[in-house]
Amino acid sequence: PPPDKLNNLSIVTRKEDPSTNISLNILPTSQDQPANGAVATSTNTSMVDNNSSVLNGSTSQEESPPIAPADVTVESIEPVNDVIGYDDVEAADPEEQQPATYVPEIRKYQRKFNNEILCGSLWGVNLLIGTDSGLLLLDRSGQGEVFTLIKGRRFSQIEVDDRLGIMLTICGRKNKLRMYYLAYLKNKIIRDEEAARSGQSFISVGTPHELEHCVHFKLTTFNEFRFLVIALKDGSIDVYAWAQRPYQKFMVYKSFPQLQHKPQLVDLMINDSEGKRQTLVYASNMGFHGIDMDTGFVRLIHAPNPVPRGGIHPHALIKIPHVSDNLCEMLLCYDNDGVYVDNSMSIINDIKLQWGEPIASIAYISTGQVMGWGMKAIEIRSVRTGA
Repeated sequence: PPPDKLNNLSIVTRKEDPSTNISLNILPTSQDQPANGAVATSTNTSMVDNNSSVLNGSTSQEESPPIAPADVTVESIEPVNDVIGYDDVEAADPEEQQPATYVPEIRKYQRKFNNEILCGSLWGVNLLIGTDSGLLLLDRSGQGEVFTLIKGRRFSQIEVDDRLGIMLTICGRKNKLRMYYLAYLKNKIIRDEEAARSGQSFISVGTPHELEHCVHFKLTTFNEFRFLVIALKDGSIDVYAWAQRPYQKFMVYKSFPQLQHKPQLVDLMINDSEGKRQTLVYASNMGFHGIDMDTGFVRLIHAPNPVPRGGIHPHALIKIPHVSDNLCEMLLCYDNDGVYVDNSMSIINDIKLQWGEPIASIAYISTGQVMGWGMKAIEIRSVRTGA
């Protein structure tokens, strides 16, 4: 999210449009209530099922009364240019245009959040929102009702795994890594306090002590194996693997302590179709690095020449799946640049993304496109060309 305090929330889905290079400006909805900012979550339309209830059809409007319905208004934007300023559309070179791409359709939920929005993750069709003082759920299947799930705790990163029935999060003043059970959060939504009290709410990740001072984590799945990669403030990276029954938790798999450059973002790349070779990729303020999981050898993947005096600002490590196999390529995004690497971490292309303004965050939204969030606009760029 943008660095300033946010009051509005935007949910982004995809809509077909022949344009390839577009700046989407977020305009105020009214003079007395300007849109000071927005958090946009990119969702693939294939993820949205026909289930219109909050959680698997198990709740109803009577069972889950809104927390503050008077503060919520929903605007379904159709046509899109009701809220998107097309005066700032940048026409792409016709020779570079692709036959069919997608332009996000923005559905805007106007609600005055009293706390700063830090992160979000989809739970089915609904959205879990982490703020600096609690965890909320936005019901996207109805009229944008908001439910308070956990109070008085800072949630700086969250990720939901529906198959395991868990939510991983970095939370609290000490940035601890915890694993919350979705069954517990569901009981909080339907106001089943007795079941919520009797069931276990979370367990801490870490052996023998819970992990503290976590910077970033990434949950990676390959076939039936799940790996959790964690960057720590002291410059270490830990890798955990999911243990099946009877353990049902993440257990230590690898550890790489005291790296030369402190990691800010982490991910795990599979180098072959059998999953025998793995590379741990991480970003620091000096560039992007790779660690061979078998040997522990650290190598530099890419660094700008020269490196800016204050270092670079890495935005994202974006996996782009192949059409033909289980392998991925990766786009390493920093400042206004991006580096395209293959599954062996060799550079394919060094592209200039050419954002119209400083970007706060970047996400991959469809085949061949990335979306960048700025203070004044949401922009779309081609992964291959940067245009």
